[in-house]
Amino acid sequence: MPVKKKPDVDFPDDPEELPYETRMEMAWEAYLDSNGKLSIRKAAEQHGIPLWERLRDRINGMKPWKVDAESRQKLSAKEERIIERHIQQLEVWGWPLIVSQL
Repeated sequence: MPVKKKPDVDFPDDPEELPYETRMEMAWEAYLDSNGKLSIRKAAEQHGIPLWERLRDRINGMKPWKVDAESRQKLSAKEERIIERHIQQLEVWGWPLIVSQL
């Protein structure tokens, strides 16, 4: 059975292998740890973040897009999954989807 790689552990030196949010957090920490010796642009570049402005915005308190978008949704992620499972079950049974059921 192949071993599933954990990007945070197996590729710590290659920023392109890590998820974007992880790289963003690492760049933010590097910027804060440098006490002004490392610019925001350099921190973003070192951690593979193509737009340094996003790191700047995050440092200045902007929420990640995904978190901000979730706060504007009418249904929570859990409610969406429940509806999705219900629709998939109707499909398995071969029953048509009726809007009033949602």
